Amino acid sequence: MKAQFLAEFLTELPPVIEERTVWFLSVDGSSNKKGSGAGIILEGPRHVIVEQSIRFGFETSNNQAEYEALIAGLRLAKDLGVRCLRCQTDLQLVAGQVNGEYQAREPLLQKYHNMTKKLMLQFEEVSIVHVPRCNNARADVLSKLMSTRKTGQHKTLIQEVLNTPSWDRDYVLEIQIRENSWMTPILNFLMHDILPEDRAEAKKIRRQAASNTVVKGELFRRGFSSSLLKFLDRKQPDYVLSELHRGTC
Repeated sequence: MKAQFLAEFLTELPPVIEERTVWFLSVDGSSNKKGSGAGIILEGPRHVIVEQSIRFGFETSNNQAEYEALIAGLRLAKDLGVRCLRCQTDLQLVAGQVNGEYQAREPLLQKYHNMTKKLMLQFEEVSIVHVPRCNNARADVLSKLMSTRKTGQHKTLIQEVLNTPSWDRDYVLEIQIRENSWMTPILNFLMHDILPEDRAEAKKIRRQAASNTVVKGELFRRGFSSSLLKFLDRKQPDYVLSELHRGTC
């Protein structure tokens, strides 16, 4: 749901963002007696600014919190389709380990380090630099926001609660064979230019396909004044409903 909101946010921008545009990411992790959290600021062209504040529901050190902030920032940039990214953090240890200047010897930090490097591979260009804390003040404020805010405040920010460490979550890629449905002939036509032999059926498929499009193998309905609407197969509605009622939205 978060990615969908971010996608709709980007569609409201005036012109299309150039693929080679460099985005700037500022991250900061905070850990103290009151709690721990992460602050993320992603800045793009035409004064686009996305701010995110995350509260951790588990104990972390300052190093772990900084890695969590960096990982969350990279994921946010990936959700927005960013290809070229320049990231800054005020913790020299994390920046040095990611850039290969320092060695991550602690087993827990090694897990964070490996996850960060894998995320960085998903960008065409990405760099991480160390900056003084005074140059990263806004991200520092956001990292402390979730542990100090009162109910009803800061509604314009993306706010999340992370209950488990990033390295402790299992990401499983489930391989499924797509079942044939009413979408199959339309997908075959749009993706492979294949039509049924029956002329009447082929004409019907052409008419239906005119208002649809395919994005990464998924069928969407396109409109003149609305965002893309994703079609669901038989198994997906239950998953969508469970996500909605689980509180993700």
